[in-house]
Amino acid sequence: MRLCTSIFEALSLFMVRILTGRRHQIRSHCAHIGHPTVYDGKYSTRHTTQGDAKWCEQNCERFMSDGFVANSFAKLFLPPLLKRRAREKQALCRGTNRLIVRLIDSGDQYAVKPDNLRTTKEEAEKLMESDLEDVSIYNPALQSEAQKLRESGKLDDLQSDPELQPIFEESYLAMGRLLLAFWLAADFAAAEMQVSHAEVMPGPELPPCDNSEIEVEEECPNATSQGLVWTAFSRELFDARAQLFGISLQQAVLRVHELLSRATRKFSDAFSCTGAVVSTYFTLARLLVMQGRLRRALSFLHLGFIFVRDRGFSECSTWPAAGWDVMLAGRSLTERVRLLDDESVMKLDPGYRLQGLRVAVVTICAYAADAPVRVLCDQNRQIYKALHGYDVHFFTDAAQIAPNEAARMNVKDGVHKPFFWKVNAVKNILDTGKYDWVLWMDCDAFFMDPGRTIDSVIAMYSGNLTSATKNTAWSHDFLQRWWESDILEGAAARDFGLRASAKTPPSLGPKNFLELLRSCIRSRRLENMCSQVCIAEAPQQGRESLQIYWDGTGV
Repeated sequence: MRLCTSIFEALSLFMVRILTGRRHQIRSHCAHIGHPTVYDGKYSTRHTTQGDAKWCEQNCERFMSDGFVANSFAKLFLPPLLKRRAREKQALCRGTNRLIVRLIDSGDQYAVKPDNLRTTKEEAEKLMESDLEDVSIYNPALQSEAQKLRESGKLDDLQSDPELQPIFEESYLAMGRLLLAFWLAADFAAAEMQVSHAEVMPGPELPPCDNSEIEVEEECPNATSQGLVWTAFSRELFDARAQLFGISLQQAVLRVHELLSRATRKFSDAFSCTGAVVSTYFTLARLLVMQGRLRRALSFLHLGFIFVRDRGFSECSTWPAAGWDVMLAGRSLTERVRLLDDESVMKLDPGYRLQGLRVAVVTICAYAADAPVRVLCDQNRQIYKALHGYDVHFFTDAAQIAPNEAARMNVKDGVHKPFFWKVNAVKNILDTGKYDWVLWMDCDAFFMDPGRTIDSVIAMYSGNLTSATKNTAWSHDFLQRWWESDILEGAAARDFGLRASAKTPPSLGPKNFLELLRSCIRSRRLENMCSQVCIAEAPQQGRESLQIYWDGTGV
């Protein structure tokens, strides 16, 4: 815990421990006494702690008086020399409806309004009145410790102590419940002082906490090829976020945008610390929402998800991008943007067809022949083809994807793993010249609204088909640059399962690779119809708008 924390928060923390068998850290700031959180509490790092402490030192004492929790826990945990002072402070606060809180690490004591505590006094008392003796069955380690205490006779000695007798009467504590007080004290002290439970209360430890904080230098130890040090970047990111409160929204946007440009200047470098990049995208998206720029905010969220690898989010990371927060923001923002889109898109019949429009669907499904996903996907494609007459190119093996010598593409070159097979396949289909649009769909993406045509989706979002549906040189050039993008270098090679030794032409930059995402996100209705859909198109507006989209120069 950090600063301005209450005993009742520690009690809540302890109940989590009993039920899960794990210790959890609670990070809190002066937000609990009415101060808006400048730094996100959960994600505050050692670099921001001094800033938090400085604010609290200057302001917390204006809201509080000295003292400690004036209840049975205070009498248990306070040294005898502090008891008299605690009683005096309790008398001073009598009638003010305040609870007394003491910070164990510093010894500072405050009188806090109950409304400013995360856990109310009523909730804490209700918890204490419940039957806690049976809770230990959830945790064998806790049950074992309770048995040891009972056998040692320490509980009998404490219960017989005249000075402690009122405590047992007041709190209805039986032998098993006294164990709660001991473990509560240990967890409270451990969380407050940021030390291990063993240091506070020696003895058998519960299973190691798998939700403890990972320092930036441990998560992202290496500097990038551009000389970017992630520990320094972390400090700058938190400072940039704080500018929203200290300076202005616009200044915060500009500062975070500048950090994003540095972090993604070399695309492959960004994979050396994905938490940093996701957090920066997420931060910028949240700021853009405050400016009312919802579509651009959603686009930045989509770009950020590129860096969420197979293991997903790390809730132990100090970077401000928890999985729940980012996913919830994405869902909420998607719904808001969809409502806006519904007002602007053309209203067409789901079965709308444009005469002469040539569309092909391309899928690679290299699973075993009897794998359910392959069987279902093949059936889904054939049903959609039967309904609308679209050509479907369904590949089940790399041998079926012919090398494209003109484009220097070969899925068997030993460098490009299955992630890149789609590029070769789509390029081959475009080269036939038979189609205006080529729709790529992953094997695990399905047509969930089979009655809706691809023509109707294109028409709803483009408005003028003549300028955005042709198989043009731009599409071919784009696929070529994607195949040769620098995603194959450095940390990205590891994340994509590629050989780290793969080299690419130095003239190719990250903007080239990510231009495809611009097309993907613009076709949102296709994403609604079938997840993970991307469409290779040739917008006449060209690279200027795509560059603005990727590097944020439009900000």
